[in-house]
Amino acid sequence: MATVDGRGVRLSSRNGTTITRTYPDLVAGIRRVLEGREAILDGEVVALDESGRPSFGLLQRRMHAQRAGAALVRMVPARYFVFDILASDGRDVTGLPYTERRALLNELVTPDDPVVQVPPSWTAADGVDGQVMLELAAEHGLEGVVAKRLSSRYRCRRFLKSRPLGVPEN
Repeated sequence: MATVDGRGVRLSSRNGTTITRTYPDLVAGIRRVLEGREAILDGEVVALDESGRPSFGLLQRRMHAQRAGAALVRMVPARYFVFDILASDGRDVTGLPYTERRALLNELVTPDDPVVQVPPSWTAADGVDGQVMLELAAEHGLEGVVAKRLSSRYRCRRFLKSRPLGVPEN
């Protein structure tokens, strides 16, 4: 999760651990992309291999660094693939259908940003179903896919329920 407000950018792992210092390049990229806007984003931190595919092995070199120095950031640059948005400029958007949240993401993130990216998406209307996506992911050596119902609301993970939306943990 990336929480962006007047106090800055805070990155949290799926279990709620603050990982901001591990990814200064993502903090700078997210700050640049949002240009002063506030948001809570749900995404995945990735490191890309020489073929442009996410590599968990490469990412592990960054994951365990308490504070990433310039040399490590240059050796293993990180990317933030944003899949969803929970809040936009102080407004809780978790009740909106995914199609509307996705449109908000596409407004926030320019398609050619080198650090913060909204991955492409396909639907059954495009002729691509979940099984086809899983097969394509396996064929290209990817770990999996993110699948969402187009009409679904966002259900907050457990660690977010412990504090109000938009209020980062100190």
